[in-house]
Amino acid sequence: MGLAWYAPEIGVLILMVLFITFGFGALRVNPNRLQSGAIFGTTVVVAGVFAIVVLVGDRLAMPTATWQQRALCGLWMVVILARSTLLGLFSAKLRMLVKARNEELAATFDKLEQMAARDELTGTLNRRSVMRLLDEERQRMERTRQPFGVVLFDLDHFKLVNDSHGHLVGDETLRHFTRVASASMRDTDRLGRYGGEEFLMLLTVTSDETAACVAAERVREATAAHDWAAVAPRLKVTVSAGVALCRQGETTEQLLDRADQALYEAKRGGRNRVSVSGPAPSLDAAGS
Repeated sequence: MGLAWYAPEIGVLILMVLFITFGFGALRVNPNRLQSGAIFGTTVVVAGVFAIVVLVGDRLAMPTATWQQRALCGLWMVVILARSTLLGLFSAKLRMLVKARNEELAATFDKLEQMAARDELTGTLNRRSVMRLLDEERQRMERTRQPFGVVLFDLDHFKLVNDSHGHLVGDETLRHFTRVASASMRDTDRLGRYGGEEFLMLLTVTSDETAACVAAERVREATAAHDWAAVAPRLKVTVSAGVALCRQGETTEQLLDRADQALYEAKRGGRNRVSVSGPAPSLDAAGS
């Protein structure tokens, strides 16, 4: 600015540099934390440029008297444009970097969200997630009158599995059961670990107890037929199930309580069977 004031004949060339300076400076501006020094400096520069244009604006020019001066001015313009291009490339690089970081953050967030929704041991939905889906399904039923059901599964004599084969085999047994159950379910149904060796299956769009029992029976049969010897020699695992269809106006706790009562009825009846809460008959292993 001082040089532009002292020699306004080349002032246009000198003032061009301010655009580059302000261009790079704008990339570092933080709107949430503008420092007083930056504001003061900007004010001084703006006021100085205004004063130069007002006071010596009639003499601001580019030297063009000789071909050497014209060549130098042309070279100066090329340099200014090249620096402006570098500024654009630098900005594009920053945008690409920000985009890549945002994509990484989004992927990390999705991974954390999945980890928060999944049971660490079995990989199926955890209790909080399956209960949230259950509440959402009950609210949907209140709006649309579309019934649904739940099935509570309990691995029979699971404590003996841990005592006889160890907890590592017990953990692997739970993982195998989730794979067997998931392969036997409809795509629209959801399975979650309810606690310990208990699992909750949410049966969406299920209007009668017979269909719910059939869905539970498929899992029971698949569990009984699974090759558990691949987990541990002489290992045999069966599962008991309690079925309940949600009734209009029923709370989630009441629904689960009826399913739990049906589950204990299946256990009292000899295990490895499906029992339903309501007038529908029980399905047991004796009939299969």
